[in-house]
Amino acid sequence: MRTFFINNWFLAFGFVPLSFIDGFDRPWENVWQPILVGTLFFFGHLFTFLGIRVSDVSLVTPVLGTKTIFVALTSSILLHESGLPTGMWIAAFMTAIAILILGWSDLKPGEIVSRGVIYTIISASFFGVCDTLVARWAKDFGVFAFNAVMFVVAAVYSFGLIPFFRAPLTKMGKKATKCICLGAVWTTIQAIFMGISIGFFNNPTGVNVVYSSRGLWVLVIVWFLGHHFTNSEKKSSGTGWILRVVGTLIMTGAIILAIVASHK
Repeated sequence: MRTFFINNWFLAFGFVPLSFIDGFDRPWENVWQPILVGTLFFFGHLFTFLGIRVSDVSLVTPVLGTKTIFVALTSSILLHESGLPTGMWIAAFMTAIAILILGWSDLKPGEIVSRGVIYTIISASFFGVCDTLVARWAKDFGVFAFNAVMFVVAAVYSFGLIPFFRAPLTKMGKKATKCICLGAVWTTIQAIFMGISIGFFNNPTGVNVVYSSRGLWVLVIVWFLGHHFTNSEKKSSGTGWILRVVGTLIMTGAIILAIVASHK
């Protein structure tokens, strides 16, 4: 929860200076729009961290790829895009299969359904609606100003996490603080590029397809570099790791199919 708190404030401070690019003359009567999206983002981000807390990053990240399916579904409704093509339904079915395999690889003794998968799917649904609304509203409000308000709202909500901290922020070790801040910097950089891409180019589905390739990248990074970050996921059971790779490949195929289908 402390990592989540710090990360949210890095995002806010990263976007606030950029908001001056749009100037102060904004349609402030519509400020409820970035406030709403900021609320959705906060809960989406919260469930991502909850997923990581009870599971592995090599599971959570691929399952987050389901956000592309949620974006495609919500775009067809909120952006008034045409009805879903057959390819999109096939992609949705492939996604369900991939989630089943990934969830199976993460089952703990006594569990019927993986909590990590459940939390991550909830997160993806929040993020999917969030990205669609950014595509619909951000350009008219001002892309940078919209994202700044959105992330400041999420950061303010973060104060509600303080009662759930295991210890005060001041009790964090120097090494942990350094790693968390470095991770938050990278999160902020990718959020800036995502916000610009979705806000200016109005193609949330396409952007998310490319973004979801991180599901494959995280497996590669965990396998080859995980030990440098004391990440022990590679040492999990061989069958579990194979299932995770298979599930990720199916998920990636579904995501690619979703973008191809959405442009037909």
